[in-house]
Order: sequence, then structure tokens, then C-alpha cells
Amino acid sequence: MENTELKKLIENALVLLEKKYSETKEDIIKTFIDEYTRVLSLLQNKSTKSIKLEKIKTFTRMYMETSSNYAQDFLYAMSKVEEAIKNKYKW
Repeated sequence: MENTELKKLIENALVLLEKKYSETKEDIIKTFIDEYTRVLSLLQNKSTKSIKLEKIKTFTRMYMETSSNYAQDFLYAMSKVEEAIKNKYKW
């Protein structure tokens, strides 16, 4: 996976996270937005090898522990980001 593919997945997740945040103002969603934005900014300037991606690999599960509504678009988008990271960047 190239950075451009990962960037697109993150950008898509950010759109959905921002929509969710505008509806709920949940602090945890704001945390996700901040971290995804930070990673996206770093991807603009560096290779993924120099970026710490471990943190965002757990966000979907983290949110699911706080909610019983698993059928949300932003969760699906976040899981796509995490899947891409896990498949491409083995830790």
C-alpha cells in the first residue's frame, strides 16, 4: 500500500468522524479526529516507516467498548484504516 491509499482511507474516516462529532460532541471522537489529523499531516511529508501508527490501530475497538451501536459508518471507515495498517505494516 502506498501512502496515497492510506491517506485516502484516513481522509474518508476523518469526514465521517467529523460528522459524528458534530452530532454528538463526544470527547473520544475528538481524540480520534486529532490523531487521524496528526497522522495525515505527517503522511503529507514523510514515509509511513517514520510515523507511529500503532495508536490508531486500536481506535475502532476502543470506541466499541464505549458504545453498543456498532453499525456506524465512521466505525467501518476506521476499521478499514486499521486493516490497511495491520496488513501492510507488520509490527
